[in-house]
Amino acid sequence: MLKTKKRDCIFRNLEEIIAGAALTITILSIVFNVIVRYFFNWSFNWAEEIAPIGFSWVVFVGAAACYKRNMHIGVDVFVSIIPEKSRRILEVLMAFALPVLFGYLTYLSLIFSFSAWNKPTAVLLIPYTWVDIPAAIGFGLMFIYSLMDLKKLIRKRIREAEEQ
Repeated sequence: MLKTKKRDCIFRNLEEIIAGAALTITILSIVFNVIVRYFFNWSFNWAEEIAPIGFSWVVFVGAAACYKRNMHIGVDVFVSIIPEKSRRILEVLMAFALPVLFGYLTYLSLIFSFSAWNKPTAVLLIPYTWVDIPAAIGFGLMFIYSLMDLKKLIRKRIREAEEQ
């Protein structure tokens, strides 16, 4: 039972765990390189490669985590001044548009990521796919979460229609 709860907790927070680990790696590589540069007047080239790779994972997987929890900042000035009926229509349009947008961005970022497989980084010789794939993962997760939001909205509208 405890293993199942732990596994569920890890799965529910997987984006946060990945983004947090990437942030930790990014910060540690930068701090390490700064200390070495300050005290020994030279730096490790590998640290300068690891930092942007980790940052890429933080940005895209972290964006998916924020999207999952509705934590992105929204400017709703326009939405708040339009009538309720128009607001509901806009909500439905956005619920259908976001999966299309995220699906297309996932597709493009997958093509971009896999096209970089034969291009290695300068020092560590890691394929650039590992730098670019977080975009595909992040957009893919946002695609899944936007489909889940669309499903919730449809169920909500069906319940509202049944109540009337």
